[in-house]
Amino acid sequence: MTEGARDVDQHVRHVAAALGLSIIGPFAHGTFGAVAVATADGEELVLKTQPDPTLEPVWATGAEMAARLHERGYPNPRILRVGSTDAAVWSLQERLAGEVLRRLTLTHAAQLITLAGRHDIDSGRSR
Repeated sequence: MTEGARDVDQHVRHVAAALGLSIIGPFAHGTFGAVAVATADGEELVLKTQPDPTLEPVWATGAEMAARLHERGYPNPRILRVGSTDAAVWSLQERLAGEVLRRLTLTHAAQLITLAGRHDIDSGRSR
């Protein structure tokens, strides 16, 4: 187990083990439940979990929306799989280059607002 793997919740470790993934560790300043993982052949991915397996249909819908957005040029990672265990819902996605910002800037906030507008248009769903 890597040093970073000790810093993740038990349900994250359980999901990673069930999927045959090695935990690299959580992201600095990252989202709760998101960890860097590696496949047996060394490909680095992102595993996100939440301790509520009943959310699998919601996460699957989100993954479908994300795929449509990605096909239209929205800069989100591809979600490779969504599933659940007896204790958690999970998604496995590609790892994009970059870093999580420590502080939100005006420029970044403006980009997020633009992306939110595109999400409403490109997602194929109305809210």
